[in-house]
Amino acid sequence: MEKFTFRECTMTMLDEWFSLKQSQNSESLQNWLSMSYTFTDAEKEPLLHLQKKFNKNQLHWNEYELATHFVGAIFALVDFTTDYFNDFGERYISAKIGNYELVGKPDGMVAKGFREPKIPYFCFHEYKPETDPTGDPYGQCLAAMLVGQKLNENKRPVYGC
Repeated sequence: MEKFTFRECTMTMLDEWFSLKQSQNSESLQNWLSMSYTFTDAEKEPLLHLQKKFNKNQLHWNEYELATHFVGAIFALVDFTTDYFNDFGERYISAKIGNYELVGKPDGMVAKGFREPKIPYFCFHEYKPETDPTGDPYGQCLAAMLVGQKLNENKRPVYGC
């Protein structure tokens, strides 16, 4: 069995290993995205503030600044913390899929578990350039999503960005 870190994974490798095909239609994703939600006035004010801050800084923030000044603030506002699931940062996850073991630490994830992530539902990789001499950011995120799907026993979709 070969072992690969998320950083080593590319879209091409994963496509070939797991016979992946990109789909433009996902009923479960469309259902999720079509849900409506009305923000309260108390929610709108901080979100509009963060939007303004992001729009002013997005082109020059590095990954740490984006995580500190924007992503962390969004996670704090959403407050994923429950007795059933939580948001986690840079926590190790791994799974054996076919002839490969994929291992890594997504920048963030929402997962079942309180103190430790058990089953990832959403994997989040903070800003990385689309072309990176040290890796493929899309491949890294897809590898984390495949591990999450395996840990979910392939019963539910796992999303990522």
